[in-house]
Amino acid sequence: VIIPLPVFVRGLSALAAAMAATGLLASLIMSPASPALADAVERMGSDSYASAFSILNLAYAVGMMMGPLIGSAAVQAVGIRVALAGTGLGFGGYALKVWTTRLTIDEKSAAD
Repeated sequence: VIIPLPVFVRGLSALAAAMAATGLLASLIMSPASPALADAVERMGSDSYASAFSILNLAYAVGMMMGPLIGSAAVQAVGIRVALAGTGLGFGGYALKVWTTRLTIDEKSAAD
């Protein structure tokens, strides 16, 4: 949701702060993913940790490769402000979906 912030700020110090916040939050993406993936593999009763982590790394690499291509096409089509605002809204919607799904899963496991 913070992704479009650097485009909308004015001044060099505000831009530096917005970019630092964006970088900090981006670095936190993979940190919780690894333990969560290991827990998911364990809950499934599997020992396929290497396969699960290789799929995670593959998906991350594809995203790192396709992201700039899709992003630059979006910027060319609608401009950087609209492209980044759309990206932020998309990530926000996805985070909301994950959060509500997580609540549903937690409620089901508490009922069992």
